Amino acid sequence: MIAAYSIPLLISVSFILLVFKNGKIIKTLSILSIFFSLCFVLFSSVNVFYSGIGTFAVSGFRPPFGIVLVLDKFSSSIASLILFLSLMIVAFSSNFVKEKIKEFHTLLLLAVAGSLGIVMTGDIFNMFVFTEIMSVATYALVGFATRKKNLEAAFKYLIIGSVSTAFMLIAIVLVYSQLGTLNMADIIVKINLNDKILKIIFSMFLLSFCVKSAIFPFYIWKPDVISGSLEPVATFLVGVVSTTTVYVIIRVLYTILGVYYSTWLSVLAIMTMGLGAFFALLQDDIKRILAYGSISQLGYIFLAFSSSLIFQGLYHLANNAIIETLLFLSIGTIPLHKKRIEKVSMYGFLLGALSLTGIPPLNAFFSKFFIIAGLLENKLFLYAIISGLISIVTLFYYMKVYFMFKKGEKRIYWPVIILIAFVLLLSFAPVWLQFFEGIEDDLLARYEYVIGVLKP
Repeated sequence: MIAAYSIPLLISVSFILLVFKNGKIIKTLSILSIFFSLCFVLFSSVNVFYSGIGTFAVSGFRPPFGIVLVLDKFSSSIASLILFLSLMIVAFSSNFVKEKIKEFHTLLLLAVAGSLGIVMTGDIFNMFVFTEIMSVATYALVGFATRKKNLEAAFKYLIIGSVSTAFMLIAIVLVYSQLGTLNMADIIVKINLNDKILKIIFSMFLLSFCVKSAIFPFYIWKPDVISGSLEPVATFLVGVVSTTTVYVIIRVLYTILGVYYSTWLSVLAIMTMGLGAFFALLQDDIKRILAYGSISQLGYIFLAFSSSLIFQGLYHLANNAIIETLLFLSIGTIPLHKKRIEKVSMYGFLLGALSLTGIPPLNAFFSKFFIIAGLLENKLFLYAIISGLISIVTLFYYMKVYFMFKKGEKRIYWPVIILIAFVLLLSFAPVWLQFFEGIEDDLLARYEYVIGVLKP
């Protein structure tokens, strides 16, 4: 499985960058390492979609005893998405980061490698290891500018992350004490879903990533951290880190626990959606508005998955990740133009904002439409009404941001152009339905996952 080589590639290049002093060489190597990692994952993904689950046993030890990297339709799609978004962010940051270039790119590549490892690992202990790699790198990135605001945000993020990590590590220790294994496929075989102790243990594990994803009531830290970070770092947090944490929650709920309906997660999702939108309306700082907006959109994603609306949730997860990245990169051009936004970025922001609001025929309209239609079909009428009303509120706070802008000169930022193209591409909903439904079938096939990973 060639995708397995993308993680050591990113980690090794991240340290090689420290040797160079030439900024152009550092930026080029950083972009190339993510590009080739994306190519590796896409190549492996084609095999996965046509031939089934791919595995790579590290050091030759077969699972469940050895470390194994696993690529199925779900993980390969998310891995491709986070590498694509990371490529856009790194390409954009070359216009933004002018000092400590090698340190910045080293940390960013480590964070990307950590995110990729979380998605590809087949056991929960290495999920913890890769989570720590991603987390430590992002703590440093948040405080990268070393101004008071950045350092304060980094400290808050560090405290929240440490508490989250503590819950995760305790849960892992307890899982091993109960089941004698940490391999996810082996856990599926051995777990007794009626065991209340195991339910409590995995609730602790999920709590850890609920904190990291900023779902209610653990969302307060996110706007402070986002507003105190450099634009490329803030974009990485809302685009890549959020997508990665959602992946973990869904992987644990669906693949390990086989839980397809969760009333408590639905309630938290509704609260996240509503409070995120409400507090976004009250803000005056652009990044804080977008931070609360990103929290609100995560509510839609968790509502879909907790209501067993799987392909709908997957579609909105992809839409949201790309659009949030577009929004943050668009406002990232403002510091480059002295309080003025360049014209292409302004229109890119408007496109993304209208899409997340649910304006047809843009991509997020279709994913929200499918979510609301699914809620109505499942007779969750209150959830459907609330979801529709919050979309109206979304329009107000995004337009509030849009009218803050002053047009600047016309320049081309290719990451913004490419993201605009992907928003339009994802708007062809009928083309993507079969793709996301295929991932849904794969995600529900728990025992096929077991056979694919533990095969002799």
